[in-house]
Amino acid sequence: MKMAILVIAMLVFANQTLFEQLKEKCELSKNEYLIVIFQTPGNCVKCFIEPMDLVELIKKNSLGINYKLMALVSVEREIELKVFQKENDWKHYMLVDDGNARKDLGAKGIAMMIILDSRGKIMAEFLPNQYDKNIEKAKKFVKSR
Repeated sequence: MKMAILVIAMLVFANQTLFEQLKEKCELSKNEYLIVIFQTPGNCVKCFIEPMDLVELIKKNSLGINYKLMALVSVEREIELKVFQKENDWKHYMLVDDGNARKDLGAKGIAMMIILDSRGKIMAEFLPNQYDKNIEKAKKFVKSR
């Protein structure tokens, strides 16, 4: 019986879209946003710091905006995900990125971070090496809420 329940749960999870999986994992509610950061262990420090700067800017200026933070980490094994979590003192949600996450969520292939509404619509997309533009996008997102 336990095996049958496990198989059914795996089939249900496998048929969900990536956004549905993220929404379920972090229990995203109707009036919340999901900030998704795409990470690859071993990238330069700037690739971790820049998205976190944007999150801090949003956090400081977003009175009344509810959001959850999720890292999609490009690793192959759960143990590597745990190493990422420990090395970066990550206290938020995270899942393994199988290499298709950006495409599955509708983001550009080089996006470093996106903000999704509770239906999975991209509200803002942030690209690497565009710090000033990204700051303006984050400010615009906060103002529009």
